[in-house]
Amino acid sequence: MIRRAVASIAGFLLACSCVFPARGEGVAGRVVSVAAGDTLTIQFASGLRTTMRLAGIAAPKKDQPHGIRSRQSLAELCGGKTVTVEDQGADPEGHLAGRVMCAGINANGEQVRRGAAWVDRRYAAPTSALFRLETDAREHRRGLWRRRHPVAPWVWRQRR
Repeated sequence: MIRRAVASIAGFLLACSCVFPARGEGVAGRVVSVAAGDTLTIQFASGLRTTMRLAGIAAPKKDQPHGIRSRQSLAELCGGKTVTVEDQGADPEGHLAGRVMCAGINANGEQVRRGAAWVDRRYAAPTSALFRLETDAREHRRGLWRRRHPVAPWVWRQRR
């Protein structure tokens, strides 16, 4: 069972290495679905489809206040569009993560700016511009920041 899992992961990483030329370089694909405010499925010219998390952010879960609106926000921003993806490797949970540019807009930052996601302090660089965007969204009470005490998704999961 473990051997099969390792082989599966190795196959996935090999497939990804064919799509993403090198870490930090961009590659174009088309968004075919949006699962959450921080997760989308992209199809590349090679035919490979992959689910990708927006690096450095965490959106509310579907059953969490503002979760559906967060997903809608990302769908409006990127749904069906050609995007450029900058691979940033896998996050510690094993999800493929990257920076996604939709029609020239940084989707990671835009989701935070709209108040549709938090900066994920566990994975974002301390000097990330995402923190400034989150502070601005909070001060202007955009999106999830309209609530008096919004609960971050990593806290939401722990409580459930």
